[in-house]
Amino acid sequence: MVGLALAGRAGARMASVFGVSVSRSTVLRLVDCETRRPVDLLPDREASSLAEWLAKRPGIEVICRDRAPFYAEGATAGAPQAIQVADRWHLWHNLSEAADRAVARHRQCLRVLAPEPVTEGADIPAPSVVDPASP
Repeated sequence: MVGLALAGRAGARMASVFGVSVSRSTVLRLVDCETRRPVDLLPDREASSLAEWLAKRPGIEVICRDRAPFYAEGATAGAPQAIQVADRWHLWHNLSEAADRAVARHRQCLRVLAPEPVTEGADIPAPSVVDPASP
């Protein structure tokens, strides 16, 4: 249940709260979303291995994967009927990387918008008071 709800790293942290010592990889390996049983572990990260594994399971409809090109290639070759989707962790990770890059690219723009720091002894105008009754 922890693996289904939280997946890898977060699932391993939660499992440790329950007194179960398990790695994030093990948590991921233990979960099939429908049967809640282990699926399988491929011997390597080769497109051909994934394609062969998928070809033996023609009923697969959805493949949840990361952006690695060999997974895309293997999934396309082994299960052309399946829809390929990104998992939750990779979506958040990719979003945070994109946000970091955007902020870094526009850092100079942000400096222009920030007010200049006030130096000690500088004449600071008193705030004006607005009469709420005046139009």
